[in-house]
Amino acid sequence: MLKAFLRDENLRLPHSIDYNQIIGLSSEERVLLNTTRPESVGQARRIEGITPNGCIRLLEYVAKRKRIAAVTEAAAAEDVPGENLVGGVVSDVV
Repeated sequence: MLKAFLRDENLRLPHSIDYNQIIGLSSEERVLLNTTRPESVGQARRIEGITPNGCIRLLEYVAKRKRIAAVTEAAAAEDVPGENLVGGVVSDVV
């Protein structure tokens, strides 16, 4: 897990990230991240007051959002006529 974390140090953080939505961050970490708005996981890791656990939660959150975006993009690219992706379920549009 540590190797994966170090590999992802340069992972860019979205400008629109809402640190208040990240489960597992302390109130202090949320304030620090909202105030400093780091550009990468590596920058966030070096902020005094951000714990190793907070960094892992941040990394998990960003990775999950990237996976969701990739799945959504892939579903949109398929664009199957007569079918629609609604709530994660493919259904026929009538």
